[in-house]
Amino acid sequence: MVFDPTGQKGYSGKWIAKRVIPFALAGIWSATSELPDGNSNSSTYTIAKNDDVFSGKVASDTTEIDLSSVTLKDEKVTIVFPFGAAKVTITAELKGKNLDGKWAMPTPDGELSGKWAAKPKE
Repeated sequence: MVFDPTGQKGYSGKWIAKRVIPFALAGIWSATSELPDGNSNSSTYTIAKNDDVFSGKVASDTTEIDLSSVTLKDEKVTIVFPFGAAKVTITAELKGKNLDGKWAMPTPDGELSGKWAAKPKE
């Protein structure tokens, strides 16, 4: 039974509550990018959160790059980082515990893009 602020019976009956666990973007992610030539590239994203601001790095076997920006809104993630003279932009959505989306990079000859997916590193 639930009472309103005046102490009067508000409603009664059976009810169920489910706890919602917020999505935790901060952590280490194993990612795979589909390249334009059909090959795939594996990388690791390390994302930190300080107050409400995300930061991080992307690393592969040969390089490590600071992320320019990381944003999370409504379970949609956008990650931007420099790649040579260009910028790579990743847009992804939460799918279960994983991220699924695409990457894009403008070039003088047009935009390069492909699928991108990441899962929490265990």
